[in-house]
Amino acid sequence: MPYPDHSSFRSLGFYLLAVTLWACQGNSVETIEVATLESPEVEPVIVYDASDSLLMGLNVFNLDSVLKNASFAYLIYDATTDSIIAERNPDLSLVPASTIKLFTTAAALELLGPGAHFGTRLLYDGEIENRILKGNLIIKGGGDPTFCIGEQTMNKVFAAWGSSVAQLNIDSITGDIIGDARIFSEDFIPYTWTWGEINLGYSAAPSGLSFNGNLFRLVFDPNSKDLIIPQAGDLALTHPNSAYLNQTAIYDADDELYLVGFPNSSEKKIRGTVREGTTKAEVVGVIHDPALLAATLFKKKLMDKGIHVSGVARSTLATDSLRARDTSQTRHQIAAVGSPSVDSMVYSVNHHSNNFMAETLLKHLGVKKKGYGSTEAGVEAVYSFMKSKSIDVSGFYMFDGSGISRFNAITVNQLVQLLKYMQHSPDSAAFISSLAVAGQSGTLSKMCLDSEAMGNIQGKSGTMSRVKSYAGYAKSRSGHTLIFAIIVNNFNCSSVEMRSKIENILNLMATM
Repeated sequence: MPYPDHSSFRSLGFYLLAVTLWACQGNSVETIEVATLESPEVEPVIVYDASDSLLMGLNVFNLDSVLKNASFAYLIYDATTDSIIAERNPDLSLVPASTIKLFTTAAALELLGPGAHFGTRLLYDGEIENRILKGNLIIKGGGDPTFCIGEQTMNKVFAAWGSSVAQLNIDSITGDIIGDARIFSEDFIPYTWTWGEINLGYSAAPSGLSFNGNLFRLVFDPNSKDLIIPQAGDLALTHPNSAYLNQTAIYDADDELYLVGFPNSSEKKIRGTVREGTTKAEVVGVIHDPALLAATLFKKKLMDKGIHVSGVARSTLATDSLRARDTSQTRHQIAAVGSPSVDSMVYSVNHHSNNFMAETLLKHLGVKKKGYGSTEAGVEAVYSFMKSKSIDVSGFYMFDGSGISRFNAITVNQLVQLLKYMQHSPDSAAFISSLAVAGQSGTLSKMCLDSEAMGNIQGKSGTMSRVKSYAGYAKSRSGHTLIFAIIVNNFNCSSVEMRSKIENILNLMATM
């Protein structure tokens, strides 16, 4: 409804004032009587519709003092009427954090296929003579991010594989146990990740032979400053000479522990804080050569089973000569395990913001499109996917599949274009169902509680230091489907406060 025009009231008032003054200038002038305009008994009521409320809410957001030094953009598109409701800086490239996962997962569904699986195989080379395998056992990685996650699963898989080896009448192996991760590149940590993050739990990068999600937990006594040396069979034995130096400090706050050190170094430092009186602490670390750890632990399981192994545990990362030797041998399959389907991995990535699976899918895109499982090849595949769907790639900068890299930069226009395409994609059901639901599930489970947006927003969130982003679909009160994207960089408030401000916008969208 348009605003009432008060200019006519003002003009009439000025006219009456002018006439009265003129009439009072002298006695020779006849007094002119003018009717007065009575004030209305009730003030006029201005009625706004829901779209006005959204635009007013966005205007309040635009003028918020916490955005004084920020760069931010948003785009809200009505898919029902094919019209833009509101936009600001739609083509400004901004750091997106985890909303970049939407591009990774959309490309994975379309290029890899929702039903694709990745296997891990146990192979041998050489010959079996008189119960002796004169050769090697090889764990051939197929890029399965779920291989042997959890001690129970690891024990089950390795026990079954040990039985399969025994069934070949093998009780002795002259060669090595080799972890083969060559489906992906050796440099599996994206080069734009920061030094301070590469040992943190959320930064586990995928290997061609990933193991236990490429994470381990180390339990230790923070009061002891002795070198911590893991025992055989411990997941913290990430290197044959693994050792951890406790450098924690006592502090009256919650425990906050992390590891520091070169990725493949044998010794790392435990830093951070623990509460006074703590006698048992736990730190999560990243396994940087999971193929070696898988081979090490499987060798131990074989020895425990009574199958003697003369050789050592090795990884194909070890030496060029080992890699050359391995490719020259004929291999025979003993056993295999498969991964979940791609659509279930996409669900984990988008619903729970799983960085590890996002990076795994990106490298599989590289294998599919370029024949090489590197981050760079995967990024090229995403670019090609976007271009094939007529999505503008100018200002699109992608350096990983998960959003950890601060080198990433995208626009809200690109997010909305992608979401518009995926709404009608052959894989739309798998993609949309993978998104979190406001107030109900995933990373949006605590947003928009007890509001009209609860249950009516499906999307992906992104958070890192000084970055907040949201993108997805909104079902409005009028039955329209809205597609939205919001990115804010370098705001002057807490992450929680910025979330609340954006939450207000989502609520206003739902009431349209």
